[in-house]
Amino acid sequence: MTEHQRKLLTFLRARIAETGVCPSYAEMQRHMGQSSKSGPHRLVDVLVREGYVVRSRSGGNRTLKLAGSNLHNEPTAALIAELERRGVRLG
Repeated sequence: MTEHQRKLLTFLRARIAETGVCPSYAEMQRHMGQSSKSGPHRLVDVLVREGYVVRSRSGGNRTLKLAGSNLHNEPTAALIAELERRGVRLG
């Protein structure tokens, strides 16, 4: 994990713990001191790919969740689909 990825993940954890919702990409951009939102988008893509963050399937704003948090609220089909996407063989 790079220092930028670690910094963003720490920020996401803190903000979600504090407010209960994920920060916007604009807030991530300001926190990271970046000039555009594409920087946080790229970092989030890596955090999702590495399994630290999960994108909600709802398609709305602020749909990022920390991996492993509130999984009991996720539909079983969505969890199975994510495991299959990651190449985990079930049964």
